[in-house]
Amino acid sequence: MAAGVIGKDRDREVIAYCGVGGYASSWCFVLRELLGYHNVKIYDGAAQEWTSDPQAPVVKYSWS
Repeated sequence: MAAGVIGKDRDREVIAYCGVGGYASSWCFVLRELLGYHNVKIYDGAAQEWTSDPQAPVVKYSWS
């Protein structure tokens, strides 16, 4: 699932976020420690803060 959404480039920047950090920290651990992505960060402002800025980039992903 991660490779389908993020891609196979393990050095690509990935920013995990959620409501208060609980899920984001879990995803960060899985991506870094289990799947080998090297550039994973947590955005601590949550999706609500990020999307309130119309200049902030948002990318929608989907997979089949």
